[in-house]
Amino acid sequence: MAIKLDHQQNLIVTQSNDLNLDITGSLNLPSGTTANRPGSPSAGDIRFNSTTSRFEGHNGSNWKTFTTLVQDIDLDTYIQVEDADGADNDQIDFYTANTQRMVIHSDGNVGIGLAVPTKLLDIGGTLKASGAVTLDSTVLVGGIADFDARVDINDSTASSSTSTGALVVSGGAGVGGALNVGGDMNVGGTVTMTGNFQVSGTQTQLVSTSINQALIKLGEGTTTQTVDQGFIVTRGDGTSTNTNNVGAIYDESEDEVAFISCPTEDGQTSGNVNIVDYIKVHLGELEAEDNLTVKGITSLTGNLTSQGRGTFTELEVGDLANNKIVYAGSSGRLTTNSSFGFDGTNMTIDTTGTLKLPGGSNAQRPGSPEVGMIRYNTNSNEFEGYIGSAWTNFTTTTFVELTDGPGDFDPLKYLRSNSAGNALEWSVVVAEVVNDSTPQLGGALDLNSNNITGSGNIQTTGDITLTSADAGSTAGPSIVLARDSASPAGLDYLGHITFRGKNDASANKNYGKIVGRIIDDSDSSEDGRVEIHLQKGGSETLSYVFDNHNFTLSADQVLRYDTWGGSHSLVVQPTTPTADRTISFPDATGTLVVSGQGGIDLGSSSDQLGTVFTNNIHMHNAYHSHASTATSSSTAEFNVDQWPIATYRSAKYFISCENTTATKFHITQILVLHNGTDVYQTTYGSLQSDEVQFTVSADINGGNVRLRLTPATSNNMNYRFIAEKHLI
Repeated sequence: MAIKLDHQQNLIVTQSNDLNLDITGSLNLPSGTTANRPGSPSAGDIRFNSTTSRFEGHNGSNWKTFTTLVQDIDLDTYIQVEDADGADNDQIDFYTANTQRMVIHSDGNVGIGLAVPTKLLDIGGTLKASGAVTLDSTVLVGGIADFDARVDINDSTASSSTSTGALVVSGGAGVGGALNVGGDMNVGGTVTMTGNFQVSGTQTQLVSTSINQALIKLGEGTTTQTVDQGFIVTRGDGTSTNTNNVGAIYDESEDEVAFISCPTEDGQTSGNVNIVDYIKVHLGELEAEDNLTVKGITSLTGNLTSQGRGTFTELEVGDLANNKIVYAGSSGRLTTNSSFGFDGTNMTIDTTGTLKLPGGSNAQRPGSPEVGMIRYNTNSNEFEGYIGSAWTNFTTTTFVELTDGPGDFDPLKYLRSNSAGNALEWSVVVAEVVNDSTPQLGGALDLNSNNITGSGNIQTTGDITLTSADAGSTAGPSIVLARDSASPAGLDYLGHITFRGKNDASANKNYGKIVGRIIDDSDSSEDGRVEIHLQKGGSETLSYVFDNHNFTLSADQVLRYDTWGGSHSLVVQPTTPTADRTISFPDATGTLVVSGQGGIDLGSSSDQLGTVFTNNIHMHNAYHSHASTATSSSTAEFNVDQWPIATYRSAKYFISCENTTATKFHITQILVLHNGTDVYQTTYGSLQSDEVQFTVSADINGGNVRLRLTPATSNNMNYRFIAEKHLI
């Protein structure tokens, strides 16, 4: 074999294009860093990469490390440990027919049928295990897991929801055989069973269950059933005494179905259920094929229809108020009527119709009649009654019996018509006749010059008219209210006349009353008085008193003279006096005298204005004068007086101020005048013990002239002022 070295092209050429190296040493291939790779490599180039310390070869497209690729002859099935040369993504990809079948990621997750596994073993298709599979950790199957043998899951993780526990199935789970659950089984969705549902435990809890076209069978499956069976509705924790659990059971001890109250029953009783009481059952319709026995009270708001006989120890009808009598109505129902009643003694038939009495011939009369029986006699065509000895027609009765009742009837004592038929007479001498307590008058009552005497009351809803036909001058007729007391005394009340009416609540009220009283009952020196009481503010109040010395008004009454001058009133209204006061007008000389403070006169020639006045003096058509006081403890401006500009034109003020904190004094006299728009003010006299204690200003505000003071200090200040206002 000849070898040709081509130094121009860096080639070794052989005659057969084959180069066999039969050496026992080594072949030193070209070596260099990744950056030293040829710029234009050809497929088949090989070298040693000193950067990665790996042999590499070029496949015509990329450099491939010899140790990262295992590939079949046609290059479509291989194992790849890196996506790209030098990528170092630390994963292994398994391809067949140029399709990735499995991947092992750097985190250890193995994906079959999935390029990006998220679990330790993540299968994107169907998993079939023909032998036993033991799983000690969590397995997530996104598709179908088909096991021909048993699957043991050795994980004790408890399940508290549909996404926790040792076995979690996100989709549906089909079980072709029996499913045995040793612990609790919580189903968040619907459980559909085409077969039987058998519970071997002692307690089954159904939160919300719908069972269609099925039969729930309770019992031991034997003829010797020993325990109560049924349903318990737990309305609390099932153990506390106040949880008020209820149930529907078959009570074995009584051999009956019972709807019960069982507060402490938790549904796990081995034997008889603890029945505390029997509960109310609401039924739309109850039909009994046999006898229906009710041990307690039955309350019906609907109809009760019985095809057979009903026996009641006590039957209560809800509309039996006011002693009504129950009878069968037109529809067969028990009913009552307010016009038909019986109170145990008297029967009431209050209608506008008729009462049909029993009727018959003489021969059909009762064989043993009793007093008080009445009937209609078809022989005489008369109503008749039995009075103790014989039947008597009502229309030909010749007597009236005056006893209390039929049981007290004495046939020898009665009022009858006389033999002539023109008068009434007693059958025997009657020692006493009881007067009617409420006699009825058919017409006018003629006293025939006699008196009506008695100790009771006379009440009438009409008018009482007293007429005197006396033609003389003597007063009459007269009403005398006489109190015949055996021990009269001063201040005793005598008769009274009351004016009574109703208020808007239909309550009776005494709106007015005239009362007579004894003041002094001494012989030959008697005194009396008359009081007028009026209703005021919902209470009866003594308003006016007349006696032989005074006419007295209560404290809140005034004297009013209406239509004074044609359209006005004159009111005399006193204020609360500090001592007794007497006004005499006029005295013998025509002077108005005010007594009580030295007997000083008003209007006398000696002292016309000597009277002491409180606050105000009004001189008609001239001026009004009044006095007032004020206080301050800050320097804020305030109103000391104001008056309407439509009434007064001007005013004069005398103002006195005492600074009680600093013991300083200040007096000022001021004149104020306005023209309806502007106000004018001048101080024509001022005197201070020290410095100025206040300043004065005036303005017009809201149709009033205001006099305003501004204190100079925040000390405690007392003000007194006298105002003299002049009318327009």
